[in-house]
Amino acid sequence: MKLYPIFILSIIVTFGFFPAFLNSADIYEETSDGSKILTSLNENIITDNDKFNSTLFVIKTWKKFLNPKISSNCKIGQQIIYSNSSLASNIFVIKVNFENEKCTDNRIYLKNWEIIYTNTLYNINLVNYSDLLNWFLNFKSENLQEKFNENDKLIHTLDNEIFSLKKEKNLELKLKVANKTYKMNYIGYENEILKYILNERKNLKYITPVAGKPLPTKPSLIPNAWRPYRKDTTDGIHHGYDILAPRWTPVQSLGDGIIVRIVRDFSWWNFDKIKKWFLSFEDKLQNLDIFRWNQIWLKTMDWNIVFYSHLNFIPDYLYEWQIVKKKTFLGKIDKTWVPDKEYKDYHLHFEIQINPLLWGSNLSNLDIMKWDWFWEYKNKSWILLEQKKMFF
Repeated sequence: MKLYPIFILSIIVTFGFFPAFLNSADIYEETSDGSKILTSLNENIITDNDKFNSTLFVIKTWKKFLNPKISSNCKIGQQIIYSNSSLASNIFVIKVNFENEKCTDNRIYLKNWEIIYTNTLYNINLVNYSDLLNWFLNFKSENLQEKFNENDKLIHTLDNEIFSLKKEKNLELKLKVANKTYKMNYIGYENEILKYILNERKNLKYITPVAGKPLPTKPSLIPNAWRPYRKDTTDGIHHGYDILAPRWTPVQSLGDGIIVRIVRDFSWWNFDKIKKWFLSFEDKLQNLDIFRWNQIWLKTMDWNIVFYSHLNFIPDYLYEWQIVKKKTFLGKIDKTWVPDKEYKDYHLHFEIQINPLLWGSNLSNLDIMKWDWFWEYKNKSWILLEQKKMFF
């Protein structure tokens, strides 16, 4: 795929490059002169990629409004790269770079000196690599392949349209070229992510989350074992595996994935939140979440979510929505901490939640806890056979 440069407008830069962001000195008021942001030529701004973190805004202002700026809560840099004045109004094209990869505020306003015009609000789409990867991980492989093929055809169509237009010299057609170029580059970026997921899913197997320690086979340490100590406050069933190891043993990512939740500040006071009477299904799940202690949830390349529980230490450099690679250090082992109990079996508890592919939903932690878990209600023989297919 050709990657066209974003500076496709062969026009003279008339103003310098400067940062712009909201501050306490700004004045907010409405404008009644018709000044507005007409459009953003990049429909998908990828904030954590230097090739795709910019857009071109087309601005219309009243006659004496000669130095427009884009105002954003994100840190941005901007440059007027085209201006044209008529008797009644001005047209500007402003190139904006988004310089903070973690900013998610999509509100853009027009600004004149210190005045921000509140009725010029324009919403843009800010995404990053993690957002896109997380979104596509919710699709089955056949859907991803279909999307990849559709994108590939669209890239060729846009490439031909750009070629036929790029020799034109009037502004309107140059802006069309810019819009199509942004769109084509974004679709190509999407396809890189789709290809990565599809390649990872080929013959996908997990590694053990504790290096050198195979998955247990003892009935009390695998899914569906009985847990009488919490039978009155949860379902009393073990949802995953316990890998026995000395305290402080490192645990690792069992595959590439995205960290979707971290609990690293658990204390004994959390046990006061356990409900004990007239428990609903949701109450039992939330109680069970308390028994997990410090934990990390990892969304894997096959769209499921793995709970790592009973962690003593989770490194500070890990954060939610961070992408991690297989064997990434995620923390250190501790034990099941329960009031009035003195359990001494240090271990990693981990379980795998089966994603029902609710890709259109904005899921809460409780929603994820409601998912079925791998090998729910299966017998030991079946589990031991199936886990060989899933793990190295």
